[in-house]
Amino acid sequence: MRILIVGASGTIGKEIKKELEKEHEIICAGRNGADVTVDITSPDSIKKMYE
Repeated sequence: MRILIVGASGTIGKEIKKELEKEHEIICAGRNGADVTVDITSPDSIKKMYE
């Protein structure tokens, strides 16, 4: 299964990613240093993330 984690570089996100990546493909989303760049406070940014 492919899973999108928003905030995967944060404290909780890192732990969630570590656990889920054992059995799933993880896509990290965030403002900096992620597979996909997104600002969750911006509807336009969220739309662009899915394009």
